[in-house]
Amino acid sequence: MNINYSTFPILDLPDEILFKILNKLSNTDALYSLTGVNQRLDRLVRENSYTKSIDLVKILSSKRRSSRKQSIIDRFCFDILPRIPSNVQNLTLDPLSIAHVLSVGYYPKLSQLVLINIQLKNLSHLFNRIYTHQISQHPQHPQHPQHPQ
Repeated sequence: MNINYSTFPILDLPDEILFKILNKLSNTDALYSLTGVNQRLDRLVRENSYTKSIDLVKILSSKRRSSRKQSIIDRFCFDILPRIPSNVQNLTLDPLSIAHVLSVGYYPKLSQLVLINIQLKNLSHLFNRIYTHQISQHPQHPQHPQHPQ
């Protein structure tokens, strides 16, 4: 039997083999490259192992042009993160991504937020703006209890 490897359809492989291939990529690369390609790949990359920890600093740290980095952030913010908000437990962000990522979604399971190269003087303003946006966009989520007066 002669197999033409250049035209072997990868989607004919079982999920277990595809997971082994996907594990060779970082989760952010897998999400960025395969989200929205087709239903099966979408389902595979939205597995909890790929979506619970999102590190945008690694994917943005390469020597890409600024416009390319912005298109990566836009894709995550408008196409990828809105599909997986309840899976995200850890976010690693930098000054280029923090405002966009935190303002586009509510991440109910977020337990760790790592901020790289963020100036402390900018944090208060940023978090106030994001908190105000979150409350206005998601009023159904419980707010902090009122302190007795």
